[in-house]
Amino acid sequence: MNHFEMCQLFASIFDGNQPSLNAPLIWINDHQLQIGCVMLNRTKKTTVSNRLLLRRNVHQLERLAVCIEMNWLALIVGNSATGKTTLIEMLAELCGVQLKTFYVTGDTDAMELLGTFEQVID
Repeated sequence: MNHFEMCQLFASIFDGNQPSLNAPLIWINDHQLQIGCVMLNRTKKTTVSNRLLLRRNVHQLERLAVCIEMNWLALIVGNSATGKTTLIEMLAELCGVQLKTFYVTGDTDAMELLGTFEQVID
């Protein structure tokens, strides 16, 4: 099946809407970072890194930025070496914030994620 046939099939299934291949716009200055419709504050200027921002990652960055803007936890899952950590590091670098990571495996206990709570009596 060629590209034209794929677009026709997509349009027949999704009421004529063509898939968008355009990535969200990215805009950055000293104080703010905009990814698509999300505006995040930047805390400091960042140094230039060797990271490349690929078009296919911009949609993922925008979704992650929405979670940050709304103070939601983001659970990023996927196979090993698919760019999950790099995506987070890139967004933190663009925002000029320090990133603290915690690697979760199948052996990770819930108490490691939530921490322990001790009752304080006054």
